[in-house]
Amino acid sequence: MKKSIFLFALLSLSTISFSQWTTSGNNIYNSNSGNVGIGVTTPTVKLHANGDLKFGSSTGGYFGAAIEWYTSDWGNGFGHKIYNSDPGGRTDLRIAARHNTATWTDVMTITSDGKVGVGTTNPIYAFEVSPIARFQAPVNTNANIIIQGGQGSGYQAWWLTGGNGIFKIGGNGSTEPSEGAINIDWQGNVSVGTTNSYGYKLAVNGSAIFTSAKVKLYSNWPDYVFYQTYELPSLASLEKFIKINNHLPNIPSAQEINDNGIDLGDMSGKLLEKIEELTLYIIELKKENEKMQAEINKIKSRK
Repeated sequence: MKKSIFLFALLSLSTISFSQWTTSGNNIYNSNSGNVGIGVTTPTVKLHANGDLKFGSSTGGYFGAAIEWYTSDWGNGFGHKIYNSDPGGRTDLRIAARHNTATWTDVMTITSDGKVGVGTTNPIYAFEVSPIARFQAPVNTNANIIIQGGQGSGYQAWWLTGGNGIFKIGGNGSTEPSEGAINIDWQGNVSVGTTNSYGYKLAVNGSAIFTSAKVKLYSNWPDYVFYQTYELPSLASLEKFIKINNHLPNIPSAQEINDNGIDLGDMSGKLLEKIEELTLYIIELKKENEKMQAEINKIKSRK
């Protein structure tokens, strides 16, 4: 009698459990409107597993396993998908998305050899972005990219810092440099050793060395001194100007140089102007000297 009651109870429990599942061809689904737990007795979501989940063959074979999330089925469908891929020579874990289309587009790839690609499924480097990457910091902070040639305190880090209106390149170990070795402002002005370019395209606070430098002037090169229309100042007027101003005409004074610095191209032109004027003075003096010598020779010949 007791044995019959036990078998009846077991059959009743199996019938109740099986009634929660419905078969449709080779498919089976649960008609329970609650949550399903695997390894947990109080599932909190539709599928709650306490342990690992495995997708694909038990031997690790490739079956194109995927997990899909559907944001919306409006139009042609919206959502994201994580799936594995075997392009040959390696395996990939890929993230794909679709936006009002039935076609999935790969947006991120993690390869089995440790490379990450964003916008590309074939990253060559450890991290690769195609075509554009943006680094943006929270409000009132700077965005930074740190590049370090090695690990440990013996290797100094280089910082690429995007600030408010300025881009800084500088090395300062473990902290963001307040002033970069090279600074570029939002107008494209470059300053070295300072963040203030004073409105110049290139400002250097310190020494600079060149193997070659070329300055192209917008103004005319001072060959106009040799034109017939050029009025060469007399030596008397030049002497008077020097006594009053203590510098040559059209040449900045020491105070002006101290206040404004020197424009190399402009100053080269001004110096050439003075050299050409000096050449004309020498030619005039040579002519006067030859005239005087001719008169002296005449006087000597009369004796």
